Amino acid sequence: MPKERKRDGYSKAMQPFKAQHLIHALPFMAIAAMIGLIVYQQWQQTLQARPDYDSADAAPPRYPAKITANRNPSLPQSENWKVQQVLTGESMIVTAGWKKEKLRLCGIDVPDSLAVESRNYLKGLVEQAEGAVIVIPTGRDRSNRMIGEVFVSANASNPDEEKFLNEEMVMAGLAYHYSPYSSGCLNRAGIIQAEEIARSEHRGIWLQSKDVLHK
Repeated sequence: MPKERKRDGYSKAMQPFKAQHLIHALPFMAIAAMIGLIVYQQWQQTLQARPDYDSADAAPPRYPAKITANRNPSLPQSENWKVQQVLTGESMIVTAGWKKEKLRLCGIDVPDSLAVESRNYLKGLVEQAEGAVIVIPTGRDRSNRMIGEVFVSANASNPDEEKFLNEEMVMAGLAYHYSPYSSGCLNRAGIIQAEEIARSEHRGIWLQSKDVLHK
C-alpha cells in the first residue's frame, strides 16, 4: 500500500509539471504552425504561377499573324536526354544517367481526336533519332513535369541538322500552337509559322477548313 500511495503522489506531482511545460511550448507550436502555413501558401503560389497544360479552359485566341521563325537550337542551356517512352503526342519520359523526367513539349497541344495518330508520329520521329533528344528546358508545369523544346538529329550523316519536334507536330497538323503557354518557348515563332503552314495546306486538324479554331 505505501508503494501505491508513492506512485499516486508522483503521478499527481507530475501533472502540474507536464501542464507547465505544455503551456510554455504553446507559443513555439503556434510559431511552427504559422511557418508551416506560410511555406504551404508560398508553395501553392509557386504552383499557381506555373503553366497548367492540363487545363481544359486554357484555349488560345484566334490565329495570329504570320511571323518568321528565328531558330537557334544550339543554345548553352540545351541538355542531352534519352527517350525511354513516348507517352502522348506532346509528352514523353526521358532519362539522363540516373535522372528521369516526365517531359511536356512546350507551346503545343494535341487534340483528343488525334491522340493515337499524334503519339505514333512523335514516336516515329524519336525512333529515327534512336531516342537521342536535345532538350531546352523552359520551366515546369503544375504537375511538376519538365517543360521544354525538343530537338532530334534529322540526318545521321549530318548531326548538326536538327528537327524541332514541337514545330514538327504542329506542322503535321497533329497539334495546335498553345499560345497561352508558348511565351516561354525560345522558338515560339517557329511553332506559329508551322501552324500557318498546316492551316494553309489543310493538314491533320485543319483538314476540314482553314478557318477552324482551337477546341
